[in-house]
Amino acid sequence: MSEQDDRAERQEAIDTLSTYHRKMDELEALLSRPYHHLGNAERVEVRESYKWLKNDLKAERHRLERAEACGQITHVEKAFVLPALSGSLTHLKPATNSNPANSRWFEAVYGAHVDISFALAGLRRQQTNQPDG
Repeated sequence: MSEQDDRAERQEAIDTLSTYHRKMDELEALLSRPYHHLGNAERVEVRESYKWLKNDLKAERHRLERAEACGQITHVEKAFVLPALSGSLTHLKPATNSNPANSRWFEAVYGAHVDISFALAGLRRQQTNQPDG
């Protein structure tokens, strides 16, 4: 694999994880407010965002697990993305139809956010430590 291919794989992984990172930032901002202070539209947004996040993380993890089983996963996906997704999902235990306030959605999203942030930091550190080729 060329250095350019490796850099492209890392950038793709950074882009993927950055999307989840932004979504988690947005969801945490909503969840940090008392649920009873949210308007109906915001409550719907909280529920839809949490549902999207949980379902999309599951789908992406499943796709990578299938790729790994077929030997088609990249080393960047295997070392950074798959562990970040799996770790994040372990935090997102509250059901999507549960009450966000009573089910501790903020804590769940925060824990998932930490896993994504850790993987992103590792990828960015690698990206900046690579010589220009």
